[in-house]
Amino acid sequence: MRFLRKGLAVDAERWFGPGGHTRVEAREDGWAIATPDGWWAVEPGDWILTDETGNARALSDSQFTALYAAA
Repeated sequence: MRFLRKGLAVDAERWFGPGGHTRVEAREDGWAIATPDGWWAVEPGDWILTDETGNARALSDSQFTALYAAA
């Protein structure tokens, strides 16, 4: 079976380092963002996505450009 991603509007900002996004925090093992599923690692160049409910996720640039287009 094939499935399409349902339309989901997100705010997205690319993160390049300390001070670049308020939700990215320094952790013992590097940079991360708090998500409903726990801490997700963030690398410079990743995109920080915030959905309509305020939940945040981090995606690499290649993942982001494959899944999202400007609205």
